[in-house]
Amino acid sequence: MSSRQDWSPDFGLYLAGLDLGDRGFVVPEFPMWNLYVRDRGTYGTGANTSVEGQEYAATVDFEQEAMDGLLETLPAHIADAIRDVLAELDESGDYFAKLQFPEPIMVTVEAHLGSVAHGEAEDFIPLVADRISYAG
Repeated sequence: MSSRQDWSPDFGLYLAGLDLGDRGFVVPEFPMWNLYVRDRGTYGTGANTSVEGQEYAATVDFEQEAMDGLLETLPAHIADAIRDVLAELDESGDYFAKLQFPEPIMVTVEAHLGSVAHGEAEDFIPLVADRISYAG
């Protein structure tokens, strides 16, 4: 387990400090190492991203519409594997799951800032994805 001082600062808090207002923004190459299914139609992912040499921890939350857009743009074998897991969750009714990918799936995230959330060890601001697409 790493200590709190080893954690990267939050990307959402960094962006909030830039005073973007209500403007959206694009993260062109976000490495999606995992996918959390939090509930039916509610998803999330997180990874570190770098800005001018500084590593930040980014959390991305998204709903079914963004998931549908992502699945449309992913290579068929990846999209089909994700759809299979989601179908299994629908059948079981147990919607919390974490999918871990062996390699990151590079995606483009079009998002806006969410509200401040209070984690166990820190406050953070999730990016709320309006659209996610495969970036190759």
